[in-house]
Amino acid sequence: MSAGAAPAIAKEPAAGVSGSLGSLHLALENGGAEATSVAGAPSPVPPLVAPEDPPAAELTKAQLSGFSLLSRYASEATLAEFRVLRSRLIRIKQLHENSGRRFRSLHVTSAIQGEGKTFVALNLGLMIAVSPHVRVLVVDVNVQRPSFQSRLRISQFPGLREGLLGAPWKGFVHKVPEMNLYVAPLGIAQNTPMEPVDGNLLQSWLSRVAEDFDWIILDGSALEESPEAEMISYVADSNLVAVDPRTSNFQLLDRNLSKIREASLAGVVLNRRPPAKRKRLAAEKSG
Repeated sequence: MSAGAAPAIAKEPAAGVSGSLGSLHLALENGGAEATSVAGAPSPVPPLVAPEDPPAAELTKAQLSGFSLLSRYASEATLAEFRVLRSRLIRIKQLHENSGRRFRSLHVTSAIQGEGKTFVALNLGLMIAVSPHVRVLVVDVNVQRPSFQSRLRISQFPGLREGLLGAPWKGFVHKVPEMNLYVAPLGIAQNTPMEPVDGNLLQSWLSRVAEDFDWIILDGSALEESPEAEMISYVADSNLVAVDPRTSNFQLLDRNLSKIREASLAGVVLNRRPPAKRKRLAAEKSG
């Protein structure tokens, strides 16, 4: 997928979904249902195993509403567009790995703030994780405006910043039920709230975490506003740029695409929305 070749992403009301993504959608609509044991079934004897790290906290129904594709307003057209985007990125990943190039981390950025980076990052992670054998981690690395704590209603601490200092990832990620999808907030800076993320520490952390995940999606800052975005674009294996044609233009996009290594550019996603839906979707578009 080359720049400009990615599908246009639009958010409109409507339909259903399938697979594990569908079961999560139904859980949001119907309030969910807890599994019950078979009456009279004997209790299995637990095996003797070495103690493990505590499992990641699972997101609740209210927290899952932060994923727009699980909303009742997610149309089949939008789901189809994310399926196409997923397929193209999987193909690019295969081509990279077949040629001996690493493709594990994907940085989602944009030219300016407010073009839908977080919307793309979270929902792309959700769509990729529909496959039961794929493990996906989506991480908030937006130093300028971290948003996972508000969008997903999770604590900002602990998070990535604590992971860079040695905290195990299982201690600060949150898991989407029924899927191998995990999300991680930015964490709390030790000095100032907008303290930059150390590129060397991030690169080392990504190398370690790559042993446990097939995809690591980094929800970054805007290239025009944040020097961290350019730095992370070099640390990540690949980059995906979200563009809203209502707020961006070719000159602005071209200037900021030049900040990214050409070989690492996976594509540009056109993030379009119908004018009538802007008010309802304004809260969702925090990336």
